[in-house]
Amino acid sequence: MTRTTALTEPLPEAEPLVHSAAKADLIGALFDRHCRSLYRYVVVRMGGDAQLADDVMQQVWVAALRTGRSVPADEIEFWLRGVARNILAAHRRRLANRPKQLPLADRVLASELAEALESSPLPPELMDKKETKDQLLLALTQLPSDAQELIAGRYFRGWTVERLADTLGLSVRAAEGRLYRARQALKQALAHLEE
Repeated sequence: MTRTTALTEPLPEAEPLVHSAAKADLIGALFDRHCRSLYRYVVVRMGGDAQLADDVMQQVWVAALRTGRSVPADEIEFWLRGVARNILAAHRRRLANRPKQLPLADRVLASELAEALESSPLPPELMDKKETKDQLLLALTQLPSDAQELIAGRYFRGWTVERLADTLGLSVRAAEGRLYRARQALKQALAHLEE
């Protein structure tokens, strides 16, 4: 092999590195897409401690870079949530007990909320209670990111359906339909609430 042909031939490692870089870019884009709902999932379970939640998110990102390449793109959100759940469990084991400020699942209250959502949106006086918000947040963070955004916008931020539609770039009718499905998913999550 001459010096000229050696310069023009690709290195044997070049193709896998390019493929690996493309996969890392895809993992990065998917992580960015789901990071808000994932962060919400983590921070609720860390009792609102943003610094600890940031640490967990960094660990999830490292895990995504290491092993996320083998996960299909349509399953990545649930895989990331599973990684976060495992990191949180490891953190709790290291602490040897759960901090008192963490919201715990209350199956009775959660089932009452699910029944209340069956007939209509929750009344404002019920939404003002910390226990209600804790249960809703625990259930909310188990939903896909699109449903989380709809529920959070409507019930936690008090947005109208018109504002939700405008924010999400949907028609009002489409926003109503998606909000209805998100509420149904929230009711299911409340009915089967786990920590």
